[in-house]
Order: sequence, then structure tokens, then C-alpha cells
Amino acid sequence: MGIQILNQWLQTEAKRQTPTLIIMDSNLHHPLWNPRKYTHTHSQEKYIIKACGKKGFYLVSPKHTPTFLGAVGKPTTIDLTWVNHTTQKLQPTTQVQLNNHSLDHHPIITKITLPNSETHTPKKHLSIWLENLNNKLFLETLQLHLAQGPANTDHIEATSQNLSTAIMMAYNNQGKWVITNPARAKAWWDKDQLNELVKIRNKARIKMLRAQTNQSREEYYHYQKLFKQKVWELKSGHWRKFLAEKGLEHAYQAHKFTKNRQEEVIASLRNQEVNLTSDIKEKELLLFYGTSLVETVASLDDIPQWQESIPFNFPQVTEDKVVNEIAELPNKKAPGPDGIPNKLIKLSKMLLTPTLTTLYNLCFKQGRYPEIWKESQTAIIRKAAKDNYTSPNAYRPIALLNTLGKLFEKIINNCLMHWAYQTRSIHPGHVGGRLGKRINYVFIMLTSWITNKWRKGRIVMRIFFDVKSAYPSVHKKRLTHVLKQKICPPYLGKIIDSFLTDRMTSLKIGDYISQTFSVLNGLPKGSLLSVTLYLIYNSSLLLPNPPSLNANNIPIAYIDNMTHLIAADNTQQAQSKAKEIMARSKKWGSRYGAIFDEKKTNFMLFTRKRQPINKITTKGSVHTLQKEIKWLCITLTPTLSPGPHLRAVNIKTNSIIKQLTQIIRPTFGLCQREERILIAAVMSTRILHGSIIWYTSKNLKTVEKLLTNGLFQAVRLSTGMMRQTPFSFLKLYGGIKELTKQHTKLTHNYIHTKLAAPIDNAHRKLIWRDLMEPQRTHPSPLNNLIGKDALLRQHFTRTETISPFLIMPWSTQIVNITNSQLTKEQAKEKVPEQVKCEMDENSLVFFADGSLIPGKGGGAAATLANTQTKQTTYVGRNSIITNFETELMPLFLYSQAALKSITLPKKKMPGQQLIIKIFNRFQWWSQDFTIKLYWYPGHTGIQQNEEVDRLAKEAATSETRSQHTLHHISISKLKQTTNQTSRTPPELTDTELARVKFKTPPSSLSKHLTN
Repeated sequence: MGIQILNQWLQTEAKRQTPTLIIMDSNLHHPLWNPRKYTHTHSQEKYIIKACGKKGFYLVSPKHTPTFLGAVGKPTTIDLTWVNHTTQKLQPTTQVQLNNHSLDHHPIITKITLPNSETHTPKKHLSIWLENLNNKLFLETLQLHLAQGPANTDHIEATSQNLSTAIMMAYNNQGKWVITNPARAKAWWDKDQLNELVKIRNKARIKMLRAQTNQSREEYYHYQKLFKQKVWELKSGHWRKFLAEKGLEHAYQAHKFTKNRQEEVIASLRNQEVNLTSDIKEKELLLFYGTSLVETVASLDDIPQWQESIPFNFPQVTEDKVVNEIAELPNKKAPGPDGIPNKLIKLSKMLLTPTLTTLYNLCFKQGRYPEIWKESQTAIIRKAAKDNYTSPNAYRPIALLNTLGKLFEKIINNCLMHWAYQTRSIHPGHVGGRLGKRINYVFIMLTSWITNKWRKGRIVMRIFFDVKSAYPSVHKKRLTHVLKQKICPPYLGKIIDSFLTDRMTSLKIGDYISQTFSVLNGLPKGSLLSVTLYLIYNSSLLLPNPPSLNANNIPIAYIDNMTHLIAADNTQQAQSKAKEIMARSKKWGSRYGAIFDEKKTNFMLFTRKRQPINKITTKGSVHTLQKEIKWLCITLTPTLSPGPHLRAVNIKTNSIIKQLTQIIRPTFGLCQREERILIAAVMSTRILHGSIIWYTSKNLKTVEKLLTNGLFQAVRLSTGMMRQTPFSFLKLYGGIKELTKQHTKLTHNYIHTKLAAPIDNAHRKLIWRDLMEPQRTHPSPLNNLIGKDALLRQHFTRTETISPFLIMPWSTQIVNITNSQLTKEQAKEKVPEQVKCEMDENSLVFFADGSLIPGKGGGAAATLANTQTKQTTYVGRNSIITNFETELMPLFLYSQAALKSITLPKKKMPGQQLIIKIFNRFQWWSQDFTIKLYWYPGHTGIQQNEEVDRLAKEAATSETRSQHTLHHISISKLKQTTNQTSRTPPELTDTELARVKFKTPPSSLSKHLTN
């Protein structure tokens, strides 16, 4: 096959006037190049000589010089180099190197003398590590580059380009140029130990090749074995040093190294002719059209011709808003084509904020998204557990977007989510990608709804279907039509339309960057805005009725994973309804250009009786009812039995322990504190996923045994204790929180949060109903929740209400906070000066404090400086409040966290009732007064602060209090109580203590030690 390809290439591509080299691993033997005394030949070698000779190619590689050492130790010559007549004029020289770097093949170096050639030393620019960045120098350099930019910031493209360029120039200014080394320096290489060993080994190799005796071969293999053993020791030592030196910040990074890494080179792919191709240009086209661009046909005839909107109003983006959004950027996110890490944006936020604010407002005003931010790099990664990677469908595209563009997307998305929440434009059955909706909601709704229908004597059929290439299949014209139908604000519709128009992307495959492709349709996967847009886009795919226990058909969706539940009296009725839903879904797909993955379309009949049917037929398809299915990483069965999922948890536990063994050992690895944190984080998130429905009081002993075994392995791994060590001793001294208590903490805190939702919230109603109404037949997981009675006792008093949106996302900070940034000693001198200065300007100066006394309660107090005016209040019992509420209660506040909360309330945070009252009062006062807030550390030594602290403590311990200010339980207090309970260690019994006591040493040893 290879000879035919070579012959075809010589006939069609080879040209005599073009200097050409042919370098091949021929794996063929011939006396012309075989080593001496090597007599084996192949009959095919004459075809190579004939084909190359006809086209004027000469053999220039050294003849009779071994290039390959076989498994049996016989050297052969199979690596050949051929040149044509034009190359021969360039005086090529070819030499076989004996140092093969422990490989089977020897390197062959060919040198060609080019006329008037110059030697260019390849260099590469290395950016400085962010940990080593000189922050002061970076900010000074950035300020200079920003000043050199265009003075007129009314031009969107020029301003956005200048910002990105200035940041990268200031960052790269601290980098350095280095000469690239193709061999790449190895950090673990120790020249003192290895260089001499390599010389001895190479000498033994040369001796073996020349002598061809058994003694010379054994000598070479001896030194080769020593070399490999020493390399292994150095690599292990370097790995252990890395684990020992890295802190908690890099613990998870070390954990990622233990996973199977994806190969950077994409495997050969099958093209349209079903032939495997390894050509990188052809592969990039296959990957782009197979992952990032899906050619689907959508019926767009029903979309009318929309007229351009009249000039529209939009909420102004303020500098405070930009600063707050920058502060929430995660530090460790991969940058896009601009290469700007989030940490640089956070570091330079005070320099960038004025220009960014002007730029964002200009984008909203003109309805234009900057062109430079529409460019992205699409990283191609493998999907896990695929049998065949020769198809583009086995790869997943992730868009790496420009950092400044992602910041603007956050602002747009906040406005879009607020509008969608107010107008209910997202189907309530959607869970993923929504504020306040977690995956536990899916599991609770699923199991509660099914068990509720079982109690009524009905069967439940479930249809699972998945939209293939969900984001790339979105049609921009259809999405724009959907937004206008839902009366989306014009300023949002305009900027979103620009965001999706004329997008460009290039594929990132390992270190290779492909050509730039134009993306006409689809949403960039990896964009925060894309998630919200897709939820709005496919809301009409779900059944119109919201999830409810009383409904006979409900939809549940997690982004593009859709499912419909059907309750019926018999299987015929369920099949009929299933066919209607499938027909409706396909009709939606033809209008919206969506393709449903047939392999992921599954049916399951939930019943605890014998299943009357095994198959269901829809239009043109026969589907087998599944006995077991994995959905959202939870294994489901027709009877909702947790057995199959528990077996999967057991396998996962053993896999986690095996993986952690590489970085955690009693003798080396991470330090003990870091390894315990890592073990707890990895095991709790991976093992306890969805435990709210499979770890209940009904199967308490089985699950506890499983989780206890996992914890036992983890503690033994960390401490090195023996198998015979009592488990109670390991729990007490192992330093790792029990998974059973971790489960109780996670589930109870989740339920605390949901019971604090507004009273009309459907999820809150569902949880409260299942907790309060015990069921004897077909109980739901919440009916059997562990610790349910204690949980209910905590909620007998009304819990505070937490709303997803307190204020408009474009609201600005109404009061400025001055943080003195002084020490306590400096504050003692500064506070009297500040009070005098304010009073000279006829200001009213208040001092405020809150105090929480354990076992008593909380009190708050405020005093007016230089007067006898004061006010105190009892906030509440110690069992229902935290210190945060006591700091919120004074009119002017003492805690930094409380100050920031009331000046610009955030989403979904405790103390909302107090926060919003103070915020509204500040808004009312700020119309007529200027309000200033100062924060100084400490109160000892400052007369007014000492006085207000004393008053707050008196209010908290006052015997005359008749009622408390707060009539609701703080969510923070409930979670504190749960967390403290989960941290309580068990006590060892006398029997267990006796098992771990050391035996009395022999008398002779005792006497020797005493002497």
C-alpha cells in the first residue's frame, strides 16, 4: 500500500526542478543498504529503487550503517533518505547519530548548503507568571499605553482595540525573549547524575553495534536499565517536590495531573468518502463543519418582516456597576484570542473603568457589539468515554472569548435575565443556567411527581430526548423573532442581534491554530449570554404547563437535555400521549432547525408492577423501553431503586481513591492539611451528587456502609494507618469530615435555602408538602429525608424570605463608603479629627454598633455625637439570628460586609428584609441629604465607639425586653446550626480505646530506657 502511494506521488507531484527530499521508514531490506553480514532481503525493495530511480532520486543516507535496533538486538538499516538531482547540487550531507535518546530508531541528520543563507536563531516570547508580576510597574506601563491611544472614545472599534492592545503591551513588557529549544529542557533532568551515565551507555551501544557479541549486548542492556531506573527516580523526586512545595491554591491542579490527559493531536478522521485522513487542513474543515457549524434546514416562512425600532432608551451603565462586575470575575479562566487573564482586568480596574463605562454605554446607544470581541478561538476537546474518535461528533467545541467582551456579556446577561424573570419568558421547567435553580430541583421534582402518581394508581412514562449540537443549530433569524414576540426591550434585542452577526472563529487543536472561519448561525458555546438565549429560544419546545404535582404531563429540562413525564391509567393511553409529544417536538424541530439525537432518545416506563410492554412505536421508529438509564449522572430504574446507582458510586469511590494515591501518601505528597481539604472536596462533590434522592432513611444502613468504606480508604490513604485501626479512631483523628454528615449538611442547607424562597415559588410548595405530609405508600425521598424532624422544628417560626432579584441590575450605589485603611492605633487619633471636621460642616454624626451575646441574643445601638441622643433595640434570640443581623440593625452600620450590602444589595443574600428597608430609606434620604459612611477598625480607645458598644450589649442582655425586632429566622443562622452539627466528632468507647493502646514494653527495654 505504501509503495503504491509513493509511486502515485512520484508520478503526479514530483518535479525535477524543485529541490525534494524523500525521508522514509521503509522497513525493507536490500544488500544495497543492509549492514554487513545481514543477508535477509525483501522482494518489494526493487520497486522502491525502480520508482525513485526513474524520477532521478539518489540514495544519500549512509549505506551499511544501522539505523534501527530490533527487539532481538540485531541492527538493521530501514530508514532511508533520497534526494533528486536539484537537491544534489546543494551538496547534501547525511549522518546517522548513535545517540538515539533511548528510542529504537537512530536520528538521521541531513544538512543542505543554501546559497547566501543566513542563520536565524528562533526566539519565543514568554509572558511572566501572574504570581511574579510587578503590579506597580504594570499599572504605570498600562497608564502610559492608554494615554497614547485615541483621544476620541466615540469610536467603538478603535477604543476596544486600544484597550486590548494596551493591556497586553503592559503585560508583555515584563516578559522575556528566549531562544527556543526543540528538545525542550526537562525540569527533572539532573546533569550531574545523568550526563556521565549517558556517555557510558552510548559507548556501550557503539561497542555492541561493532562487536555484535552477546557480552557487548548484555553490557549495553545493563547500562540502559540503569539509565531508565535513574530517570524514573528523578521524575518521581521532581513530582514529590512539586507536591510538597505547592500550596492549597495548586492542590486541585495537582489532582488534575492524575487524570488521563487528552492527546493534543486529533486522531485521523473519516471524510465524506468514509476514508481516514490525517491531513491537518482537511481535519480542521471536518471538525468545524461537524462541531461548530451545523447545516440544518429551518422553516422561517412564518417570520414577518420586522421594522427597525425607533430610537430607544436604555439603562446607563455606571462606573460602580463595571467595578462590581470586574470584582466578580473568576481568577482562573482561560483567555480568548486577546490573551488577557481576568486577574489583569481586576488589577487595573480603576484605570480601565472610566473608558469601559463610556464604551459600554456607547455600544448600547448604537446597538453595536465591537467586531474585535466577536472573534473567538474554539478549543476542540474529546468527549469522554467514546468508542470511536474518527467522527467529528466525538469532539466538543468550547469557545474561548475575549476577556473584555465577556465582561460586557455579563452586563447584558444581567439585564436579559432580569427581563426574563419579570416577564416569565423562560419556561419554569428549565433548571440549568438559572439563578436559584440547582440540579437537586430536577431530582426532587422527578421522584416526587412519580411517587405522587403511583399513590393514585397510575403509571408514568418518561421520554428522554437530546437536541443534537444544540448551540450551533440555533438560527439567528428565528431567535430574533422569538425575542421580539416576547417583547424584549429594543436595546437588548439590538445588541444581541449585533452580538450574533458576523462572528469569526478559529479552531485550537493543541498548539495548532487553524484558519479563521465565518459563523453565520449558532451561539458560541462557552458564553454566559448563550445559555440564557438558548433557554429563551427553546422554551416553546417544552409543554406549556409548568411542573406541578397536579398536572398529568410535565416537562423538565436541563439546558438541552429534555424530558417529558406522562401519567396515564394504562400503557395504551401513555403510548398515545407519547406519540403526540414526539410529533409536537419534531414539528418544533422543523421550524427551529433542531435535530434530535436518535441514539439519546429513550423511553422508560416507571412502575413497580410487571411491565406489560417492552417496546413503543412512533412514526417510523421502534424504541425499546429502557431497564436502566443514566441521566444527569444519576442511574434511574423503572422502580426508582437506588441499587444500580449505589453500585456506580462504589466503583466511582474506588476510582477516586486510586487517582488520589498518586498525589497523597503518608511518606510524600501534599501537606496533611491540604490533602484533607482536597479529599473532602473531591469526594463530597463526586460521590454525593444527587444524594438527596438516593440516601434516605429507608436505605440508611446500606448507604452508610458504602460511604463509611470510602471514608475509611481516604483516611488510611492520608494517615497511613493500618487496616486493623478502629474506624471510630479514624473518624476522630483522621481529620476528614464524614460523608454521612456532609450529606446532611448539603441537603439541609439546600432545603433551608428553598424554604426561604417567596411563598408563591413552586419548588418551595413542593418541598414543604413532602416534608409535612408523610406517606405510607410510595413515599418520596423527602418523606424519608434523614433528620427531617429536626429540620421541621427549625422552621416552625417563619423563615426570612430571599428573593432572586432585590433591585434592578442597573441600579447604582447610592452611598459612598470610605474605608479608612488605618490600624486600630491610628484610628484612635483620626476619628476625633473626622468628627470635628464633619460637625464644622453642620453634619449629624452617628456612631453605631451591634452585639451578639451567646446564650442571650443580639442588640443594636446608635448614638448622636456630642449629645445625649441614643437609641437601642433588641434584635432577636441567639437561636434565630447571627452577628450579621445585629450589625445590619443600626441605622448606620458597623460591619464592612453590612455597609456594602445596604449601599448596593446583591442577589440572593441573607438579611434581605433589613437590607432592602435600609436601602429604600437611604434612597429617600439621599434626595435631600448627602449621606457619608465611614469605617474605622476597633472601638477600644474611641469614646463614642465604646459607648455605643456598651449600649448594644445592654440591649442584647436586657431583662426588660418584651419582644424582639426580628420575627423570622435568619437563613445564615439555620445553616450555621447545621454546619456545627456536622462538625461534631464522635466519642470513642472504652473498648475501642483499649484496642489502640500501646502494649507495656518488656521490662528489660524499660530498664534500658530508664538508665
